[in-house]
Amino acid sequence: MGCKKPRGRQTTTVETLITGSRKNSEVLITRKGGVPSSRQESFGIDTATYAICPHNHIDEWSNHGMKIPECADAYTEFNRAYRRNKLPLVPIITNHTEADPNGAIKIEELMKETREDIEVGVGVELNLRFMDRKFHVNVLFKDKSNIPYTPPEGVNPRQRRINIDELRELKENEDIVVILNHPFWQAKTQYIDQLYEIVMALLNTGLIDGYEIINGAYLQNFTKRKSHEKLLKMEVTNRLLKIIYTIKCYADFTSQNPKTLLAAIGASDSHRGEYVGSSYTVFERISDNIVDDFFEAVENGDTNAVVDDIKSSLIIIRCIKILNRKFQRILNKCITTGELDYQAFQRLAKADKKPENPEKNKVK
Repeated sequence: MGCKKPRGRQTTTVETLITGSRKNSEVLITRKGGVPSSRQESFGIDTATYAICPHNHIDEWSNHGMKIPECADAYTEFNRAYRRNKLPLVPIITNHTEADPNGAIKIEELMKETREDIEVGVGVELNLRFMDRKFHVNVLFKDKSNIPYTPPEGVNPRQRRINIDELRELKENEDIVVILNHPFWQAKTQYIDQLYEIVMALLNTGLIDGYEIINGAYLQNFTKRKSHEKLLKMEVTNRLLKIIYTIKCYADFTSQNPKTLLAAIGASDSHRGEYVGSSYTVFERISDNIVDDFFEAVENGDTNAVVDDIKSSLIIIRCIKILNRKFQRILNKCITTGELDYQAFQRLAKADKKPENPEKNKVK
């Protein structure tokens, strides 16, 4: 007979739970260590896929966005550190002020000093009024040499608004795609179910091509001062509920409308360089034109939203777990959590001695 193991409490760190070896492991190692070659294609980072972030802000005249060199440097550094020998992550510039093709071209030129295969896209983030609520939508233009939108004369560009009829007219007359950004970012707990119904109604207008299911800046701000253990144990606060409902709304809409194409979008919402790469969107490479291929992928609902740091991955998987396994199956097709998979999350949750309170964590 073999020796019995001591009964003393066994201590296991978060890192060993995530990266610990097991037979036929599906757990990815950390981004700094690279991604196992057997998983590269499924996680959308090999040379058969493009990676794009369709939500970035530059502003040369205020503190509301990155300066042009900061944006170019942040993307260049991210690609050097994490996407070596892969097609680079590239931005679409979506200022709050107005579409800025000249700024995009400058960033393109700076990034091409280190990578040749760069094409920076252009859009504008507008305030959409719908059913007495304000939403942010990114209107992305396929051709940055012909951009029709500028704020009306005499209107502060930061106050620019568009209503649903104007958005419909813009879609009918221009070659654009429309992405609904962070739909629950202003939600209050007591009104979140009402907002959910309004978001569903907005999606049912048929004017929204893509849905920002992951907002990297929000996740970074949410997790940066919290440990892995605290993120596992925390109850469902209003801030966590916003993430849950963002995921739930997409899953509900796509399951209820299987013939309607709605692209899952991951974006960094980068107002500062530190957010670059916090989330992005991957899609199949068809041609050598990343913007053309992105438009086609969005219009076909054929995209994958990526978040690949451990804390953000933990939160996304936890939210899916709170919703239930039905949503897990749906969302596995459109969300990639690059450093933490569902099995690793389950091991982390089992290591946590404090069970979740099902009543406090209940989501309809």
